[in-house]
Amino acid sequence: MTTPEVDVKKAIHIAIDYLREFQEFTPAEGIRLEETEYDDTGDWLITLSTIDPADFMRLRTRSYLQGIPEDDLTKAVSLGLLGGVKRIYKIFRIDAQTGNVKSMKVRTLQPIE
Repeated sequence: MTTPEVDVKKAIHIAIDYLREFQEFTPAEGIRLEETEYDDTGDWLITLSTIDPADFMRLRTRSYLQGIPEDDLTKAVSLGLLGGVKRIYKIFRIDAQTGNVKSMKVRTLQPIE
């Protein structure tokens, strides 16, 4: 296995930037790093989560009514300080040699048995 040119921190930044590039099509509020993995094919697999848009709008409305600044709301959501918020998970496959994003897919969580 070759040593990656792109380290894990760079791969995370690439995934976040890629997600933000498409925020008009897919939610990008409250981005949180969930998992990283370097796989056998020489790719980084980066899992990010974002807050569900409907939940974010509900929280935004509630915080507005309570006088909480939106920046504080976004930070609280990112840090997981507000319970009961649904998150959407996406996994990014990033070429560890070039830094190119090969794919972005929705990740479905499996229930714990």
